[in-house]
Amino acid sequence: MFDQVGILSGGQMVYFGASDYMLRYFSDQGYPCPQFANPLDYFVGLASIDRRNTESQEETAERVNKLVKNYASSDKYKETVFKIIEDTMKPSTRRQLLTARFTTVRRNQPSFFRALFTLLSRMTVHILRDRPSYMSRLLLLSLFVPFICVFLGHLKQTQSSVQDRIGLMYQSSQVPPYVSVLNAVALFPPLRDLYYRECRDGLYSTFTFMIAYCMHTLPFTLISSSIFSSVVYWVTGLNSTTSGFLIYSAVVFFLNFWGEMVTIVIMAIFLNPAIANSTSALIASASGLMASGFLRNLQDMIPVFQWFAWGNIFKYAGEILVANEFQNLVLTCTKNDTTCLPNGNSYLDLFYPDAVDNMRRNFWAIGTMVIATILISMAAFRIKGIPNLH
Repeated sequence: MFDQVGILSGGQMVYFGASDYMLRYFSDQGYPCPQFANPLDYFVGLASIDRRNTESQEETAERVNKLVKNYASSDKYKETVFKIIEDTMKPSTRRQLLTARFTTVRRNQPSFFRALFTLLSRMTVHILRDRPSYMSRLLLLSLFVPFICVFLGHLKQTQSSVQDRIGLMYQSSQVPPYVSVLNAVALFPPLRDLYYRECRDGLYSTFTFMIAYCMHTLPFTLISSSIFSSVVYWVTGLNSTTSGFLIYSAVVFFLNFWGEMVTIVIMAIFLNPAIANSTSALIASASGLMASGFLRNLQDMIPVFQWFAWGNIFKYAGEILVANEFQNLVLTCTKNDTTCLPNGNSYLDLFYPDAVDNMRRNFWAIGTMVIATILISMAAFRIKGIPNLH
């Protein structure tokens, strides 16, 4: 069961080398192992000095000295000494040797597309065999749908519905990234640990791993976001146009995917899933709170938060959602309404004056931020390096 065997006698080396070479070595020295004897027991006894009497002690000591001298002049001893010199050479020389070996490994590693296809196939097979994980990917986001629909019902076109619509926009922007945090924390750690081991062996790069993971999560994110959007949008009675539905669904999809990528960045920094879960959820919640404009007008916040919003995905996603819903929305007024907004355009002029004109810009912004988050996750894995998992 041992790869290497070392036999010492009186502090001197009698044999050191591969276990499967030991029989041949001692046979060449004139000491073949008997047919039914345990080789290790026999050779250890051969290298021992029998001190029961003077005659036996002199005979066995002479034999041991012969074995020590023969090993010291053998090719096996020279190979061992050379290996020791190689492992204890100067750091600069050793670094050159390691670089040469690493370059050889990189030359022999599989191609990018083969590694990508293998990783993607393995991730897909893994999650399809794990039914709870598979169902979580597809349906966890949808579990929030009944609560939203029951709480809001079918939205009317009264003045009070403005607040209801803003609340729905806030939930639509907060729930998808939060659910993606839960999914990533539950499903990503085993894949990350496997990546650490295989990347250490030079099988593929961080870039290949992250591209494969993104491709793996995209279909599940698309399906779960579509189910969520389809039910929430039509049941609550939002802007009843196909283009409006597609815009709403696209924002939900981007936020869902962005939340998972942010969690991956955090999990590249922290190995502990509980810490990653808390940190990712805090980032998503705080970002939506300060940058969406749904809970407080951005112009009324302190300058630091206003500057922070320009680099936050929720600012652009929030403007898309309100522009998509309130543009040309007809609102009714009654005698009891102290303040009357005749239509949704009036609301946009008050709180989101450029939201409609900036629709295209905002989509470019959230797409860029999603890609930037993926690149940051790659950089985080490279900077953090490969930790010792033990």
